[in-house]
Amino acid sequence: MRDESQESVQKAVAMLKRAGATEENFWGPISKSEWLAQKVFALAEGWLKEAELSKAIFHLVSVINYDTRGKKCIDPVLANSGVISVELKGILLEKESYIGGVELIKRAKSMGSLTGLHCAEAMLKEQKKIPAECSNLNLLFPEVWEYSDCQAQFLFGISCKSGHWEMMIRRLDGVFGPCDRLVILCE
Repeated sequence: MRDESQESVQKAVAMLKRAGATEENFWGPISKSEWLAQKVFALAEGWLKEAELSKAIFHLVSVINYDTRGKKCIDPVLANSGVISVELKGILLEKESYIGGVELIKRAKSMGSLTGLHCAEAMLKEQKKIPAECSNLNLLFPEVWEYSDCQAQFLFGISCKSGHWEMMIRRLDGVFGPCDRLVILCE
C-alpha cells in the first residue's frame, strides 16, 4: 500500500473512531466482509476529500458579476473583498432522505458563517481548487433571493457538469437531498 493511501486509511479510521465506531457496532462486521470494508473506506476517503476543500483559499470580489436582473436578495450575506476558506456541511439528519427549502435555510442559519453569491462566484473563478471528489455534489450557498415578478424564493449553488463547475439556482419550494452540501465559512 502506498504511503499516501495508507495515510488516507489511517485518517479514515481516526474519523470513524471519533464518530463512535466500536468493535461491536462497526469494526467487527467490517472485518468479516472485504466488500463492506472497501465500501466504508471509500466513503471515508470521500469525506476526507470534502474536508480538503477547507484548506483551499478563495479570493472574494466586492462586485457581483452574475446577472441578477429580475432577482433581489432578501436575506443578504455580507461579503467584502478578501480571502475566505470554506467547508461543506451535509444537510440531512439520520434517517432523512430529503428536506424542504425552509428547513434547509433554518439548518444553515444554525450553523452560522453563511455564504452567498459572492462566495459562489469566487469558487467558480478558482474552481480548480475544488476537489474532483466533490464533482458529484451540489454546493449550496444559503443566501436567500427571490424573483421580483413572482416572489418565489431561491438560493444559488454550483454544480459540476462535464468537469466544469457552473452556477445554478435552486428554488426553496423544492427538496434537497443527499447530494446537496451547504458551503459554510471556516472559522
